[in-house]
Amino acid sequence: IQTSTYDASYGRNPGANVNVVTKSGTNTIHGSLFEFFRNRDLNAVDFFRNRGCGLNEALCAASGGVRQVLNQNQFGGTYGMPIKKDKLFFFFSYQESRQTNGVGTQGYSTPTLPPIPGGDRSTAAFQAALGAAMCPANHPGASFLTQAGGMQVACDGSNISPVALNYLRAKLPNGSYYIPSSGTSGFATVPFSDPARFTEPQALANIDYLLNSRETISGRFFTTQDPELISFSNAGLVELPGTPANGLYANTNGVLKLTSILTNTIVNEARLSVQRNLAAFSNSEPFTNPGLGITPINPAIPVVTPITINGQMNLGGGIGDDVFDPTNQAQAADTISWSHGKHTIRAGVEYEHIQWDITYLGIERGGLQLLSFPDFLIGRAGCAPGNASCSVSNPGATNGGASSNISQCQFCVRSGPTGIVHGYRSQNFDWFAQDDFKVSNKLTLNLGLRWEYDGTLSDVYGNLTNLWLSQLGPNSAVPTTPGQTAANLTGYVVPNNYAKFYGAPPAGVITSGSSLPIKGGIPLNNFAPRFGFAWNAMPKL
Repeated sequence: IQTSTYDASYGRNPGANVNVVTKSGTNTIHGSLFEFFRNRDLNAVDFFRNRGCGLNEALCAASGGVRQVLNQNQFGGTYGMPIKKDKLFFFFSYQESRQTNGVGTQGYSTPTLPPIPGGDRSTAAFQAALGAAMCPANHPGASFLTQAGGMQVACDGSNISPVALNYLRAKLPNGSYYIPSSGTSGFATVPFSDPARFTEPQALANIDYLLNSRETISGRFFTTQDPELISFSNAGLVELPGTPANGLYANTNGVLKLTSILTNTIVNEARLSVQRNLAAFSNSEPFTNPGLGITPINPAIPVVTPITINGQMNLGGGIGDDVFDPTNQAQAADTISWSHGKHTIRAGVEYEHIQWDITYLGIERGGLQLLSFPDFLIGRAGCAPGNASCSVSNPGATNGGASSNISQCQFCVRSGPTGIVHGYRSQNFDWFAQDDFKVSNKLTLNLGLRWEYDGTLSDVYGNLTNLWLSQLGPNSAVPTTPGQTAANLTGYVVPNNYAKFYGAPPAGVITSGSSLPIKGGIPLNNFAPRFGFAWNAMPKL
């Protein structure tokens, strides 16, 4: 691992460089096996869960028991052999990890539950009983007040939102209510352990072929596929159980290298490499917006909108539960090295193509935030600004206050039926020259120069936009009200492939001369000189 300043053969991004050397096959057969495990019986009991389970044993048993599940198995092996003695060698390694985790945030949650009356929630009497359990008149204290102000929960439940009632009556496939009760007369924090499941198979294969005494071909292949079932996909937002997400992280790398000894002092290394990284998530939501009485942002995406009740609970998973995000990279590089007297000179070139396609369906689900559970029960808009007749005694369809019970709607955007789609592309190119000059047995100088063309992302679907400050007019020309006029849109820029997918841009919007919404293009003067030295002050020690 190189963490300090390194020579000109490295570049593109700052930070540490990690070089990994893997085993190769030999003229003899060799291998190994290993296994590691831990399980629930070997784990200690969490102090806070033990204390909480003592307060409500029945709910504790239903949410995973006192001792949470944490089981892990990690096993694998290696195998190396000659395919053709002294010429062709093969090496293979396999490792797999399996984990069932009810301790980490992906398998453990501590929402704060409200005092929901017991019994059958489908009856008409339930609404009145809920009102009696939640109205501030029966339960003085800030926990039973809406944070938005305006109307409060009525003791007969008559002003409770139909959507909130639908949520409270919703059941999971196992027959239990999605929003459970605290089991007390007030709010209570209840721990839930619903183990997440993770599997990670890894495979590595190496092959080395000695073509002749001066040329060697080496191939390296590595892949890891990491499927997981995430019981609580919104870690940190105290999610309720019942809306898990299925995820897959996958990484595949391949390298083919030809090493040629051209002369006794000159060595050339040509390399082709590919890499694919994938992040894909899909939801397992048992509910839909229409089924709960909510109008979806995009009718083609009816999956329930996530709701966060600040500090208490999260409903409906998260927007990150629906995304397909693969990145493909291909590289071609060549490096030549020359040892000449006190000099070791290296020079090289590299080209890289990046393809990054994203299909982000989940973001069109949006995300609602409410400040309290009473706000969730009311669920109304605030009075329109300037409406003097709107009040708690005359609310109409509002809550009679200045603020909405829904504090904000995050990522509430609408695009196509498959979500927001990007097809990013980028090209990178660089060359370098490096001289390691051993001046004496005490001093070595490291001299280098690197040039890079670091391409920026374009979008094959024309979705990249920008704002050019140089095109903005004086403040006197800025409209005072929102709108779609040319004056409102002055300064906005779209790439030249925008019209192919969306038609001509509105008046006032500029179309750039390329697929990039930038004005000057990518810099061509990215030179980076490198200088270093190593001095041995006491060579005899």
